[in-house]
Amino acid sequence: MHKFVFARHLLSVIILANLFLSFATFKSSAENTSSISFVIENDGMLGKDQGYTSGLFLGYSAASSYSLEKFAPVGIKQLAKILPLDEKNKQLWQILAGQKIWTPVEINTLNEQSDSRPYAGLLFVDLHLIEYSSEFSNKYTFMTGTVGAHSYAQKAQKLLHEVIGSKEPLGWDRQINNQWVYSLGYEKQQLLRRKKVNSVYDYDLSWTARVNVGNEKSEVALGGIYRWGVNLGDNFGSVGFTPGSYVNSGYFSTSGSGSFIFFGAEGRYRFNDITIEGRRPAHQYEINIKNWQASSVVGITYYQKNYGLSFNVAINLPEYEEAKENFSTTGTVDIFVRI
Repeated sequence: MHKFVFARHLLSVIILANLFLSFATFKSSAENTSSISFVIENDGMLGKDQGYTSGLFLGYSAASSYSLEKFAPVGIKQLAKILPLDEKNKQLWQILAGQKIWTPVEINTLNEQSDSRPYAGLLFVDLHLIEYSSEFSNKYTFMTGTVGAHSYAQKAQKLLHEVIGSKEPLGWDRQINNQWVYSLGYEKQQLLRRKKVNSVYDYDLSWTARVNVGNEKSEVALGGIYRWGVNLGDNFGSVGFTPGSYVNSGYFSTSGSGSFIFFGAEGRYRFNDITIEGRRPAHQYEINIKNWQASSVVGITYYQKNYGLSFNVAINLPEYEEAKENFSTTGTVDIFVRI
């Protein structure tokens, strides 16, 4: 990516944040708030295009309650009835719309490379139903979307590269074919230990497990998360390993303010991944999914009564067998407004 791509992305985030603040006409309450989040992810922030190259996400998190069966839109009420939610715990729902883009390492050539990931795009909508407390979190995810030209990934990347003066991506004619995709997921996070460091700061340690089933991807994963900061009991469960949701502002709904740094690592077994193994036009080389994978994420988060922001870096081991790179990195900027 062009050397100025990170600065341009950051400027875009700041502009959008100001727009959000301008239109947030509802007064924020420290007791319970909903939030709007904008997330941008790009490997160019850390050097170059490689694998998962960019993502854009816009999300809404409702204020929490103690019963989604009573205090949620009609469709969500019906879903909540079939889930094992306990009214002793806080509950909330979220919706997230996003676009993800994957490309080979070398994008400025018409020649297919034997060791490169296929071009792929995903346009999707996620619905999350969450139950949480200061010591545990249960998150249920329902995703639907499309891969292929209908994801508009080709147009989005070409437009971005024209704006920033970067290399033109030339291989999109070989992208994964159009196909409807879906995924159902469950994620559990449980506190192992929380302790006061001094009168201001705490640290906590937790384990997390998740399972996803669907034609987009299916996997099982297990990981651990360490955090150090302020008011950690008010925002437990907010850190995870899913692109677009490394930090989830919905968990801050009943917390007036807070800040923390964090580090997490996850291992997983991935059974299928349509962005690697999906059907695509005539091509010369086959790429095969690497079943055993691992990721780590490190970041910093800060939020106040009306707003918050987070900056994170994710490091991923190869997702396909033919990869020559030992790892790939992605930078994330997440800014949210509490309304």
